[in-house]
Amino acid sequence: FLDNFFYNAGTTGSDVLFAGVPVVSCAGRRTLARMGASLAYALEFTTLLARDAQDYVKIAVRLGRNRLQVAKIKQQLDRQLKSSHLFDVDRWVLGYEVLLLTLWDAAVSAPHKLTEKDQRPFRIVTSDPSTTP
Repeated sequence: FLDNFFYNAGTTGSDVLFAGVPVVSCAGRRTLARMGASLAYALEFTTLLARDAQDYVKIAVRLGRNRLQVAKIKQQLDRQLKSSHLFDVDRWVLGYEVLLLTLWDAAVSAPHKLTEKDQRPFRIVTSDPSTTP
């Protein structure tokens, strides 16, 4: 996948990486031009992160001419996907559950100025039933 220089593929790049497709990217000066690099660093897979436009073209041409190298890079990417926190859904869910429980605890312990009409009951359900409030 060849990432655009000026407006990197944020969500699309994330989806492409999740699918195991290598992404060639080059970090620009603006935030929107650094999303591909940000994903590469978060995944700890900067092999295809070009230093500049010339390096970008060099990497793309090299990969276009060498299917064996692309296969090796896909294997490396697969290993990184399995060990990286970037796509660790279980870890994300656990962190989100902790956040919700913390917010719940803060809401329950804080003095409220809401009327009875304003209060609506809800229940937080976690993947661990022993931690459900």
